[in-house]
Amino acid sequence: MRKLALLLALTMVVSFAGCSSNKNGVAKKQNEIRTEDQVEKNMEKFLHDGDTYTAELFVEMADTYEGVLEGEDRQRYVFDLRSKEEYDAGHIVGAINIDLKTADFDAIIEKTPSDYSVYVIGNTDEEARTFVANLKAADEEKLFAYAIVGGYEALEKAEGIDKYISTEPGDFSDFTRSEAAKKFEELEAEGKIKEVE
Repeated sequence: MRKLALLLALTMVVSFAGCSSNKNGVAKKQNEIRTEDQVEKNMEKFLHDGDTYTAELFVEMADTYEGVLEGEDRQRYVFDLRSKEEYDAGHIVGAINIDLKTADFDAIIEKTPSDYSVYVIGNTDEEARTFVANLKAADEEKLFAYAIVGGYEALEKAEGIDKYISTEPGDFSDFTRSEAAKKFEELEAEGKIKEVE
């Protein structure tokens, strides 16, 4: 029902955006006519729910924010819950292989700066969503964490993903949550951080 309501709302927005008024006040259609399929695709792309990401949206994010998956500008973690064998055969650049049997959520949260986003690739969508829910619960709902819908199989099929596939193991950066909080406090004490009114 929610999806239908969003689809109808988006259809109305697209319909209004597809019309413009001329000097006589008569509305005219723009050249492009959007089909229901196009509206549905846009809705899935931009109005994803708060806990999931499509493979296509993940690639778009990685393209838009170059360098966020690895290196000095890293601002995202990808947690890969697949077996070590599957992970070793190929994974997203910088992805960290997490063993569900031994996962320590408190340790993972400590190693994940609070301004990072986390993307989880599971063996199933349910597994990835459960892991995301557990991460958020361990972090009192502060962490931005998303399950990749369709997992690695969907990512492999996404256009433009090739440049983000690697066999080099990923790891946590040296910048932990505690260090990030300490740095924030130092900058605040120096007056370099001001509250926005």
